[in-house]
Amino acid sequence: MFEPYQNVTGTDRDDDLLSLEESARPHRDALLALADLLERTTLVGRPAPIVETIGHRIRNPRVGDLVAERSGLVSLRADRRIHSLGILVEHRHEWETTGEEWRAVQAEDPFADRTAVEVWYVQYGPAAGDVCRWENCRFIALPGLDYRPR
Repeated sequence: MFEPYQNVTGTDRDDDLLSLEESARPHRDALLALADLLERTTLVGRPAPIVETIGHRIRNPRVGDLVAERSGLVSLRADRRIHSLGILVEHRHEWETTGEEWRAVQAEDPFADRTAVEVWYVQYGPAAGDVCRWENCRFIALPGLDYRPR
């Protein structure tokens, strides 16, 4: 089992898809709004087969997809929206705490259980270090191109 951030790295990007410049905020907000609308259009009763396929793809992001975290789609906080859009780097189960944090917990309570959680790592900016870790969240994909580095 992995520890938080273990073996997770972003990629330095030379395109402007994940620009953090102030001038890029309207574009990022537009992508978040489009992601929300696209997903909602697939939530119809008795969908046509193509709508069902698209909805399944949107709700099941893959590593390399451009993704949006649902709570960030409607957040009024700009920093929350910035971290809510990016490239999915990793989606996995891992320990909730680092080994060091866990040893401190065990020193206090030797019978405590170590908890694993489902986490998502998303590169939200152009630098390899612009990666954030999410838990207790729901991501949707903006299907299209694969944004993994070649």
